[in-house]
Amino acid sequence: MNRFTWTGAAILVVLQLFCARQCAYATLIASDDFESCDVDDIIGQGTSGDGWGGDWATNSQSSTHNVVSGVLSGLGQSLEVGGTNTRNNVVEREFDSQTGTIYIGFLIETSGLAGSDNDFFQLYVNDESSESSTSGSQGTSVSGGIDYEQIIDSTNGAYFARKAGADEVPGTLAPTDEALHQMVFKISKSGGNGGNYDEIALFVDQSSEGTPDIALGETDDDNLGSGTFTSLSYLHVRLSSLDSGDRVYLDNLRIATTFSEAIPEPASGALAIVAAAFMGSLLVRRVRGGASA
Repeated sequence: MNRFTWTGAAILVVLQLFCARQCAYATLIASDDFESCDVDDIIGQGTSGDGWGGDWATNSQSSTHNVVSGVLSGLGQSLEVGGTNTRNNVVEREFDSQTGTIYIGFLIETSGLAGSDNDFFQLYVNDESSESSTSGSQGTSVSGGIDYEQIIDSTNGAYFARKAGADEVPGTLAPTDEALHQMVFKISKSGGNGGNYDEIALFVDQSSEGTPDIALGETDDDNLGSGTFTSLSYLHVRLSSLDSGDRVYLDNLRIATTFSEAIPEPASGALAIVAAAFMGSLLVRRVRGGASA
């Protein structure tokens, strides 16, 4: 009886942990792991992922915006972007308009960018589509990404954050090609739910919301704009100065209202596998224990 009680309790704990994690997924604003797409140009494929207000769009048909398979180890399909010209809107997508703090999480890997001058990738958000105009360009955004250009204090090739299109402020991590990183941006307002978005924090390879790698507040650096948006509803990708073969790969994109919900997980089924294995081992021990009793 005692063995059964402890085994049952352990199983319930594992199931509760697994359920709690899965239930958190249901509260996301929007997400896309690109698994429901065809391996092809993502533009014109229709709806993929969950929670979005429209399909993936672009104002840069000459750029690369493909769904590819098997590039990121163990992750199935992912989004590949590239292009040699400066493009403010290689891909964009609408999500439900937000006026409070949001977190944007994704997995990222580069190819051909490390060691190159001026290569620039930026993921940014604002409140409008720039698909057919420049009105929603990066000049008035809160954003972040990777810049391989030599910038502030001779920091070369670091993840960065920026506000309102001002010069980027780099972190300390310089990503290398073919190395997968987890990135989470926190975008918020110093005045809470009122006023403009004027704060951004960047967390690289962090499992919880601790000290950010980069944080820009309301008054940080006189050269940084304060932000001009009271709401956010569009996600964009901008590229500049890449060589023809350079690529950036994105996967497990998540927009959420909490850090934990935004963390990109390589596979949501991993917890299920661990839970099943753990419960199986407990049951085997119980059977063996009962047989020897």
